[in-house]
Amino acid sequence: MTLYRLRMDSSSGIGPLQVAEGFDHGLFQLALFLIDWDSTYRERFVRWVPSPDGDLLVVHIVHLDAAWRGFGLEAALTAEAIWSLADGCCAVVADLHPDACPDHGFTAGMPWPPASSAAIGAVWEEIGFRRLPSLYLLDTAEEEPRDLRRQARSRLAALNDAYPNHR
Repeated sequence: MTLYRLRMDSSSGIGPLQVAEGFDHGLFQLALFLIDWDSTYRERFVRWVPSPDGDLLVVHIVHLDAAWRGFGLEAALTAEAIWSLADGCCAVVADLHPDACPDHGFTAGMPWPPASSAAIGAVWEEIGFRRLPSLYLLDTAEEEPRDLRRQARSRLAALNDAYPNHR
């Protein structure tokens, strides 16, 4: 899993767009869609996130080996990773089309595409992301994603409890 935290008030003087541009073209395009060059959120973002105070967490790549798929782990593990890093972020975003090959070498040895957009979209929605015209968005101030995380944790605990019985 690759996540980027775009800091809106960086003490280095380097804005979030310059940081995103230095990592990956797709990350930069997504950031540019949401953030102006003066390091403020664009009007569309403010319409989607009523309290746009904080950083932006971008889920860039998610990969779960095939051997681990199909057990209901995807949403639980992804939610835990996101919420562990989302403190101080007003939102978390993910690309609407994750099966478009990213332009960096991390994925060079991975099968491509890793999963269909529909399958990944179902995981995003199970975590509490809203599908918007160009991306998936999770508003960290909303209660529903927190409730969904608790449900995912319960399912993961039940799976864990059932596992010792099958050894």
